[in-house]
Amino acid sequence: ADYYGIAHYRRFLSFAPKKTEALLDNWSLCNLPSLSQKYIDANNLSNPSVIQDLVSQYDLVTMIPVDLDKVNRQSVYDQYKTDGCKLHAKDLDIMLEIIQERFPEYYDAARQYLFHSRKMYMCNIFIMKKELFQPYCQWLFEILAEFEKRVDMSHYSTEAFRTPGHLGERLFGIYYTWLKQQGPLKALELPLLCFRNTDREEAIAPAFDGENVPIVFSCSNAYAPHCAVTLQSLADTVSSARKYDLFIFTLELTALNKRLLKSAVAEKSNISLRFIDVSSFFEGRHLYESPTISRETYFRFTIPELLSCYKKALFL
Repeated sequence: ADYYGIAHYRRFLSFAPKKTEALLDNWSLCNLPSLSQKYIDANNLSNPSVIQDLVSQYDLVTMIPVDLDKVNRQSVYDQYKTDGCKLHAKDLDIMLEIIQERFPEYYDAARQYLFHSRKMYMCNIFIMKKELFQPYCQWLFEILAEFEKRVDMSHYSTEAFRTPGHLGERLFGIYYTWLKQQGPLKALELPLLCFRNTDREEAIAPAFDGENVPIVFSCSNAYAPHCAVTLQSLADTVSSARKYDLFIFTLELTALNKRLLKSAVAEKSNISLRFIDVSSFFEGRHLYESPTISRETYFRFTIPELLSCYKKALFL
């Protein structure tokens, strides 16, 4: 291939920058609720001709960097030390030592990026020409392999055990800085998208064959205990001759609360319970809320679209 690139399972460069750049937060992320077809299309993520036409004009494409002034950090090094609460700043020092020993021609760029740059490139997300990518990988993995030889991470926390990945993010910034120091570099910086929910979007179908009784709840973490009581009461009293298709519409339920709610009906083979993330309907909307009207109040308005497989549903 002429170009190589890396993205994450939920972070992608936007190839519709005019639409998304204004939506970037202080950490230079455009946060989107779900990896739905709507957002995929809006950002040209599945439009190879647009991507190819844009990328082919450049040597390197990466994210619009974080402006460290906006997040009150003094440097890339300071950000690692401040925000990486489960990381170890000494690991950055060891990485610098390796660069100075093995690749001294990169040392000035490393110090410039880590201690003096006001811009930070996160996530190791980029697209590069092959001529830049292959030496980058050789350089990157030699540094990280040497780091793993020098540092005992067996006592590190789960997050700190990912230190080579965290260092890799900083190494991209160093390499990018070094490339720009070598002479003219045709580079493009694009908005970085971050999708909160990456579950596959599928049309909702009835849980059981034959006639179902669809029942919908809206729930937040605060109301999860109350919802659990309702589900338990329902499980204790419904007819064993009927099939009940239950849905909980939510924006934020934790995995723990979902497990607890599931457990209320787990022993009933004629009850199905599913959680529906409705964030794509409400992202960016300013809803009127009061002590008696929560945002969950509005979730019922999505029932006709989400449960189009049913002619009617009971909302509790």
